[in-house]
Amino acid sequence: MRLSSFTMTVILLFMLCVKGQAQNSQFVVGNIEKFNSKILGEDRTIYVHVPRGDKNQKYPVMYLLDGGGFFPLAVSILKLDDGLLPKMIIVGISNRRNRTRDLTPRAYKGMRGSGGGEKFTQFLEKELIPYIDGKYATRSYRTLVGYSLGGLLAINTLVNHTDLFNNYIVIDPSLRRDKALQKKLFKNLKTKGKYAKKAAFLAVANTMEGVTKGLDTSNVMQDKSPFTRHIRAGLKLAKVATHQNQSDLRFAWKYYPNDSHSSVPYSAIYHGLRAVFSWYKMDPYDLATAQDRKTDLKTVLGIFHKYYAMLSKQFGYKVLPEENYLNSLGYMFLETKQPKRAKAFFQLAIAYYPKSANVYDSMADYYIAQKDRENALEHLEKAYKISKDPFHKNRIDKLKAKK
Repeated sequence: MRLSSFTMTVILLFMLCVKGQAQNSQFVVGNIEKFNSKILGEDRTIYVHVPRGDKNQKYPVMYLLDGGGFFPLAVSILKLDDGLLPKMIIVGISNRRNRTRDLTPRAYKGMRGSGGGEKFTQFLEKELIPYIDGKYATRSYRTLVGYSLGGLLAINTLVNHTDLFNNYIVIDPSLRRDKALQKKLFKNLKTKGKYAKKAAFLAVANTMEGVTKGLDTSNVMQDKSPFTRHIRAGLKLAKVATHQNQSDLRFAWKYYPNDSHSSVPYSAIYHGLRAVFSWYKMDPYDLATAQDRKTDLKTVLGIFHKYYAMLSKQFGYKVLPEENYLNSLGYMFLETKQPKRAKAFFQLAIAYYPKSANVYDSMADYYIAQKDRENALEHLEKAYKISKDPFHKNRIDKLKAKK
């Protein structure tokens, strides 16, 4: 199978993450944690990645089922950091020990050990999510990613515990095992407003290869053999959610003709994140306009504020640009001889983060570049008042010593 350049990039990053394991039960890309679940009556292992950013920043959270296998991959995708996806805390949940029990909503005939999915969902809702929210700087905006049986559990969560997550990424789910769940899901999709403000992505792998010659997505729904039940269930869900969806669920799906059930997650996790966060990327025209040196400052700031107002509406809470981001924009404009823009973004940083010494230190750099010694000293003194750092005191003394 020929791999796309994106897939190759992710695989290389994935390999680096795996090779980057350190001693003392710790990944370079995150922490391995264990805690006791009273609901499940056992110790559970989770993997947690916190993005680099401002110390006062809070982040949405991605919960990744089968986290032991897909955690480094998910971290690698978000580390691409190209403005297409938000920074997120990633929580990978290991399901290696009792995977069948954890990820099946009910007991299925011929499937030994199945039926613990509802109890596992209680563990997520009442123990794991509160634990993560209590320990890390989280926002109440959550995405669930599930593959195969994990995809089945994700669908069950959407149907029966809808408000637990905002987004559902469902990768080649084992939906054929649960006709009752299918029926309830299809009914909900046809119910007006049932899934308002929710988003879902469905990945369907090619599980027809080697089954019967001549089968493809145009005719497999007419096939009645047990070997095609899996893909038929996925395609039926895609059809209903696309053409009969009255629930206000923001739905997207993708068929992967060159991927099997086992290979599809490596592309689908990325595509799923892009789908549920399709609104996150700044409008290309707005971006080009803001970057144009000929655009007046008022228009640039208007584009900037409009973008963050949109993010706030989508996330459901106030989203501010990170301090480091504002700082970097200020210095970029300063270095490219655009002082008015530089000053405006340094001022925004002060307005949003008035308790940070760094924002005043940066504004002092602006005034030094403009040869405004008095205002530079004023801002350095504000920085020192907050930080009590000798670094700022030394800067003040050196600037005062200059004539």
